[in-house]
Amino acid sequence: MLLYFDDNTDSAVSYSTAWTTYVRDTGAINATSWFGGTFHSCSASSETSLAAGCNATITFTGTKLWVVGDWNPRQGRFYCALLDEEQPWRWYSGSTLGSPVGAQSAGLNHTRCALSGLENKQHTVLFGQTQEDVVGNGVTLDYYVVENATDNAVSALTWSSDFSTAEPAADWGWSLVEPGTAAATASAVSSFTSSPASSTSTSSSSSGSNTTAIGAGVGVGVGLAVLFALAALLWIIRQRKRQSEARSVVTEPHHELKARSMRSFDGGTVPYAPTGASPADYR
Repeated sequence: MLLYFDDNTDSAVSYSTAWTTYVRDTGAINATSWFGGTFHSCSASSETSLAAGCNATITFTGTKLWVVGDWNPRQGRFYCALLDEEQPWRWYSGSTLGSPVGAQSAGLNHTRCALSGLENKQHTVLFGQTQEDVVGNGVTLDYYVVENATDNAVSALTWSSDFSTAEPAADWGWSLVEPGTAAATASAVSSFTSSPASSTSTSSSSSGSNTTAIGAGVGVGVGLAVLFALAALLWIIRQRKRQSEARSVVTEPHHELKARSMRSFDGGTVPYAPTGASPADYR
């Protein structure tokens, strides 16, 4: 059974503050042609916002998931992640459609990421874009589709997308912990400091060796303190520079999509919803 969920009416989706919501013809962009007459657009561009990036967290129960938005050739790289299930993040190029989708005009109903082979239980998927990747138009979320199978058969976990795969930025090469969180930072710091600590604990018990170990420990501690102080100073300077630049630019997020008609389902594996339909019509 396929269940369709609108981006703006379903409580199972939570958005970070960097997302902008568009509703029908009430804002700068006409959303009438989008599913349910609404969509969310990432507006975390470094040129227009101090936000860290766009995260949309989708909680669902089922064996398959499709996350659907538009395609615009000015969109940058984006990511999808299955949280807390020991799976690496997936990265895609928002400006390039992959095979077999091929060359098409910009428009709606493009699968950002799809996931199949899940156990029929609750899952959490993270979809979004980093601040540095909002290069022109932010990526969008129009709706998502869940297949809720009646059996518990589990097949191989498979990711797919209408977009070409991409490599993450160097800072995002690791992907099992959400980047930018306190937990991730603490884990990284721990991994760098645990080895010196363990080697010190295995030093000789003689007084001369202990004295040497203590002196080395103090030296390392002072060195780390200086490094952290310098890092904090550089961060403060960078934030002040961003704030100064943000005051001189327009805060309205860039987006070229006005009122585009939805492309019809072409017989592939993605179940698209027709224009103007309500999620309730598919439950």
